[in-house]
Amino acid sequence: MMPNNTWREVDSTDLVPGDVVVIPEGRNLPCDMVLLSGSAIVNEAMLTGESIPVMKSSLPFASTEVYTDKGSEKHTLFGGTSVIQTRPVGDQPVWGLVKNTGFLTTKGSLIRDILYPKPIKFKFYKDSFHFVGLMAIIAVLSVIVSVPPQIKLHESVRIIVDRAMNMITIAVPAALPAAMSVGIVFAMTRLRSKNIFCISPPRINLAGQIDTFVFDKTGTLTAEGLTVLGFRPTARGQAQDFSSFANFTADATTLTPEADWWLDKDAETKRNLYSTLLAEAMASCTAVTTVNGNLVGDPLDVQMF
Repeated sequence: MMPNNTWREVDSTDLVPGDVVVIPEGRNLPCDMVLLSGSAIVNEAMLTGESIPVMKSSLPFASTEVYTDKGSEKHTLFGGTSVIQTRPVGDQPVWGLVKNTGFLTTKGSLIRDILYPKPIKFKFYKDSFHFVGLMAIIAVLSVIVSVPPQIKLHESVRIIVDRAMNMITIAVPAALPAAMSVGIVFAMTRLRSKNIFCISPPRINLAGQIDTFVFDKTGTLTAEGLTVLGFRPTARGQAQDFSSFANFTADATTLTPEADWWLDKDAETKRNLYSTLLAEAMASCTAVTTVNGNLVGDPLDVQMF
């Protein structure tokens, strides 16, 4: 948006924080934005791993709420996420305020952490440096103690220096860093043979201490899929046996409530009324929405509908 309230199309690389743009529908966002008007349905699977669409609402201008990075995610459109649908208010387009671009976005910070991981404070390395430092102090003290007697014996400067350097190399293991590097290189070679690549070699030692690996959500190891077998009726307010498939029915219109107001209805009225009640019950506690005539939302809710 230009200062004189005119619009023009620009390349996404030319966007800077503070620009007001129209949220594109059906495209990936090039930067982090604050939703200023309307609402949007986005797919944040790139950031969260969840394929469930997320509803974003505009920032309320009349509210006393202060926008923050951690508490206003429902008003933020993150770069790299896909906009499934936008819903404008009136004739105005859906506006967004550019917040962050490049590596300052949420996606950019993830890529930055992958390319340039933070150093690991591995206790083994810390203890190794302490050991080398202690041996270096002992070596220096040994040199200081041994130099005066050699001077009294009228030894040459070359011999004194040679013996001092020899004492330092004996006390401080010069091959220790090389041995540690060789071990990591050997581990990387074994992992590479199994098509496992590590961009941060020091993490191999940390991974070697892991006994149990726990995945944080379903879908990491399992495929996404769900099939509705049918409905389970109740008898006198109690659910029937859940252990047998024979107690399921695939036709929801055959389920009849046990109530006096229900018994005096004809079959056609019962089917219509029950279908309406079932649809209202299902729609009252789900986040399913329609996008281009297709149901979008949690797989359980979509399959149920």
